[in-house]
Amino acid sequence: MTSHFLCVHLIFIYDKANWQLYPQLAEFSEDMVQTAGIDEAVDRITHCILEAAAKSIPMTVGKLPKQNKPCWNEECSTAHKDQKRVWDRLRRYPTSENLLRFKRLKAVPRRIRRQSQRASWQKYVGGIQGQISSKKLWQKVNRFLVQTLLPSILNCNGQVVLDMADISNAIGTHFARTSSNESYTQHFIHYKRKEESKLLNFNSHNFNMYDIDFTFHEL
Repeated sequence: MTSHFLCVHLIFIYDKANWQLYPQLAEFSEDMVQTAGIDEAVDRITHCILEAAAKSIPMTVGKLPKQNKPCWNEECSTAHKDQKRVWDRLRRYPTSENLLRFKRLKAVPRRIRRQSQRASWQKYVGGIQGQISSKKLWQKVNRFLVQTLLPSILNCNGQVVLDMADISNAIGTHFARTSSNESYTQHFIHYKRKEESKLLNFNSHNFNMYDIDFTFHEL
């Protein structure tokens, strides 16, 4: 069974756009359309528009859709609030009486959630009958399988990076800068150069335990 994801797209903030910069970046040339196929020309123009928009118009994720659990009802909310209230009291006053009350009440929300999940599943399966249309059937199935996938946003030097090659280069540049001498102190760089200038001798005739071959039991 394949998973279905609800992808959240980025939203342009047009009120904060730099409209003087956008037409300068979104400038088309004859080389873009002088290709063998129409699909390649469309891809070039689309890429030019998106790149210009990404550099001149700020973006936001927007408000993410809230995924409500069908089995969560008012009784589950009340039991969860009661458990949280008893837990807060136990943290403030860690007595044996409060601990016993918390352990006794801890099983109640779990039992209520299981009952609600069972009832919700029975209602869901009971709604799939022979006279149901295929459209409503797939709506029920997709509603059951839907998940929320948060988009990954990479902001490099104040600009949102969308192209996969640019994303790879930005991440590689970041890791290269992190592991370079720029992130080290001068004292550590001096010590590092001093130690790296020493010649290492790998020829050793010492008998150490880690030089012994693996036994069959160890393998």
